[in-house]
Amino acid sequence: MLRYAGWDENLQKYVFGLSSLTGQVMPILSATYVILTGGIVAASLSSAIASLVGAPKVFQAICEDKLFPYVGFLGKGSPKDNEPRRGYLLTTLIGLAFVAVGELNAIASLISNFFLISYALINGACFLGSVSNSPGWRPSFRFYNKWLALLGFLSCSSMMFLIDYKTALLTYFVIGALFVYLLVRDPNVNWGTSTSAFAYLSTLHSILKLQNSPDHVKTFRPQILAVTGDPTKHQALVTLVSAITKNASMMICGNIIDRETVESAEAVPEYQEVKDWLSQNKIKSFYTPLFCSNFRLGVSCLLQTSGLGKFRPNVLFLGYKNNWQEAHPKDVEDYVNSIYDTFDFNCAVCILRLPNKTFAENEETENNKELKTRCETVLAMPAPTMEENMFRVRQKKGTIDIWWLYDDGGLSILIPHLVSLHWRWAGCQLRIFISGSRSRQEQDYSKMILLLQKFRINIKCLNVIPELKSKPSRQAWKEFEELQKEFETDHDETNAFIPPAAKDDPMNKRIAKRNVRIGELVREHSKDATLVVINIPLPRQLENAQYQYMCWLETLSKGLPPTILMRGNQENVLTFYS
Repeated sequence: MLRYAGWDENLQKYVFGLSSLTGQVMPILSATYVILTGGIVAASLSSAIASLVGAPKVFQAICEDKLFPYVGFLGKGSPKDNEPRRGYLLTTLIGLAFVAVGELNAIASLISNFFLISYALINGACFLGSVSNSPGWRPSFRFYNKWLALLGFLSCSSMMFLIDYKTALLTYFVIGALFVYLLVRDPNVNWGTSTSAFAYLSTLHSILKLQNSPDHVKTFRPQILAVTGDPTKHQALVTLVSAITKNASMMICGNIIDRETVESAEAVPEYQEVKDWLSQNKIKSFYTPLFCSNFRLGVSCLLQTSGLGKFRPNVLFLGYKNNWQEAHPKDVEDYVNSIYDTFDFNCAVCILRLPNKTFAENEETENNKELKTRCETVLAMPAPTMEENMFRVRQKKGTIDIWWLYDDGGLSILIPHLVSLHWRWAGCQLRIFISGSRSRQEQDYSKMILLLQKFRINIKCLNVIPELKSKPSRQAWKEFEELQKEFETDHDETNAFIPPAAKDDPMNKRIAKRNVRIGELVREHSKDATLVVINIPLPRQLENAQYQYMCWLETLSKGLPPTILMRGNQENVLTFYS
């Protein structure tokens, strides 16, 4: 073929490939016409059998995998032996249509390119399977060599363009369009492709490489461990955390399951079912169920064992314990102690509290009675329905109020900022409240505005609240004392929820009064906000002081819109531009 390529005097142009030859190509290139005729007959018969018998079965497999719409009925097999009779009929009609053209040379380049692209893809798949080093790739051909497969891929691809570059480009366009369609459609099939093997290999190498790189504030990402229980039953928490990570940070949904309360294995949510639900709702998250005897131990195990290398959680996200006043003391102790442990592990803590109407108690179904996970027992978060998932829809225009009361490294600013970037929260602007003194109110305002500009955080307004340092009102303090009194030590000291050492501690009294005052001001200024973020105090390491800490959280967050109670781990997370 190359021998006859050159300038054609009759056509007055440069010709190559099939277009450079006149008449029949193969007789010109062959040594003997008889052997050529036999070879053509044998090749034609083998190709016809492969096309009429093999192609319908391949097409049937494509239909069964539902890769393309509106063709499923063509892949239905016969009732007796599942033979693709409709596929046989389809390939026969396609063959007759090409025969009816009446001119083989008109379609020769197209057919040849389709055959060559199939051979090229087979050789390319073999080469990729070898390069991926997958243990499942074990070719049985004795003389197989990955470089020979690569040579076959390159040879077939080159031959396509030598035959006819226009048809070759058309063939590659068709194959590319099919590939992009399947990539976008993402059918629910598992072929064990070389793409998955390469994804695993590249991920492994990236994790190992990233492990040796030092941490820097510019590359900080909130990697969140959300203790959600069954994610399908606590969708508001999952949806909000997903808005923070936005498929750009790691998110893990942890489910702590108590072995003693599980009556049957069927009551435990299936791992694949949860993964499918996360995928259907476009939530990029890992799911980790953990069987454990108590909530505190479960949280500790998840914090220590979740993730790999640099992909480890640095933020713990909990749901607020709504029933802490009626719950068993051991559950309250586990809940507060898990917050202690989180700070010990150098992680930040976020606690989501939703309005009571959102987490209203639902009637327990039989399935809920069968399984009571430690998350549901300790967090007391009933299963909201899809309508109760208030974060599933676009949020109304409003504000995200940030009560930045402690220097926690900037996480209290970063997380609301990330939430505001999500499309569901696009109509919500940041509004920051800080503490200050009346005599230096303007200076504090100017200093904080300059700091936020250096942090490159866009806000709607900044409010300096000097009243944060004043005493709470008598009514608010009386309500807090009545709440705390319910859990004070009885005369017989059998109900030592808030011991005298914790109640009478001067530091605790100052913190309590400050929290009561903060709660008053938050309800005054942020009652109409879309989301409220409040810095919480660190729990003090006093014996049996868990109920006192819950009283602090209660007075901070009661009667508010959706609220995140959070505290960073003092690690700087905002880049400072100077």
